[in-house]
Amino acid sequence: MRRFRSSELTPATDLLLYLASPCRTAEGIDSRFRRCSDWSALLAAATRHQMLSLLAMALHERGLLDAIPAPFADRLRRIRQAAVIADLCKIRNTGDLLDRFRRRGIETMLLKGQGIAERVYPEPSERYSTDIDFLVRPGDVEPAGQILEEAGYRPFHPEVFRNLHFHIPYYSPDQPSKPPVELHWDVAYPGGSIRFNTGAWWERARTSHLRAGEVLLPPPEEELVYLAFHALNRGIITLRTVSDVARLRALICETLDQDRLLAYAAETGTAAFFTVVHRLAEAFWPLPPIALPPLSGWRSALKLRVASNLLAPATVLRTGCDVWWPYKRIT
Repeated sequence: MRRFRSSELTPATDLLLYLASPCRTAEGIDSRFRRCSDWSALLAAATRHQMLSLLAMALHERGLLDAIPAPFADRLRRIRQAAVIADLCKIRNTGDLLDRFRRRGIETMLLKGQGIAERVYPEPSERYSTDIDFLVRPGDVEPAGQILEEAGYRPFHPEVFRNLHFHIPYYSPDQPSKPPVELHWDVAYPGGSIRFNTGAWWERARTSHLRAGEVLLPPPEEELVYLAFHALNRGIITLRTVSDVARLRALICETLDQDRLLAYAAETGTAAFFTVVHRLAEAFWPLPPIALPPLSGWRSALKLRVASNLLAPATVLRTGCDVWWPYKRIT
């Protein structure tokens, strides 16, 4: 897949692609911003690609919000303020929960959004995420859930999610500002064709010091494969999810075991998804090379995955709710 050139893109798309780059510069942001004039299209694209907070934070940092018409600038200022508040709230709650888990001897691993935001984004608030994702061993699901309830959280239909899903959602009805928690014991549906064997992650988990404290993170190759899978998990890909993969790949490229990486993608049944996402990342941004497998069979693999993901809304509907992930909407 060839690299995209700026001349082939609309100014809004070009700016968003550049903001999502692992290697952006202040000068590159300024020059692309000067070519933008359709602010409605820019914000619509940023919304679609989960990049509103990144756009708001980056333009604020460069002092560019005053150059945007007032209605759009005001919206971005509100988004930036909300992202900063949400980030601080998430740090506080994550730190509190990690401390509670640690005191009870329960090991937890931080998945996806928060751990990615702190390690690979210049300003973690750029990558807004709704919830906190913890992975625990299957035998620790019940005691970890008790700890969450002691902290003021309530499980969202645990009997349904425990049997049909791979995590149980928790939310705080009394403090809606507290981010929901998804308590994982796996990252893929039980009995499906995609299997990550997260039990083996604990042997090679890494310790990292984030603002919320000391946390465990998945092994690097496993995390990169999982993020690429997650980027295409529901058949809808966004620029933010590809950027997550590209940024992590750039961060760990010097220590990455490429043989292990590709073997794990094949072992989990996600090689097609892995190749699609990484080829997109390479088409968007200059990245350290990976010897990717041929791009074949991905359409049939994606159709199979989209079909299997009917389990997700089916799980929610079994709870008697008619909206997607209602526990997130509560907050």
